[in-house]
Amino acid sequence: MTESGQSAKGAGTTRGDRQAVTAALADIQGSLAVDGYRLDIEDATGQGLSVRIVALPGACEECLAPPEVLTMIISAGLDGAYAPEEIDLLSLSREFQPWRV
Repeated sequence: MTESGQSAKGAGTTRGDRQAVTAALADIQGSLAVDGYRLDIEDATGQGLSVRIVALPGACEECLAPPEVLTMIISAGLDGAYAPEEIDLLSLSREFQPWRV
């Protein structure tokens, strides 16, 4: 762990590196795909991470975790390189919310 509480592995290999973020989130992307969702990495910078959850036709609405849980899962998948509060979940459009509010 670094002084900031992030694991050295995650902080060194994924923060700001879109390709490394994509590789690190492959298992999570696969899990979401099983339930009919796609996880797109929109932006990965030193300041934060933006991801988009897209519901595909036939997606299981009950299967998708709430946003707070998703950000914790994504953060853990990146070994803490981004804290949950540094992860923005984007929707497909303003009208679309893949999770229940």
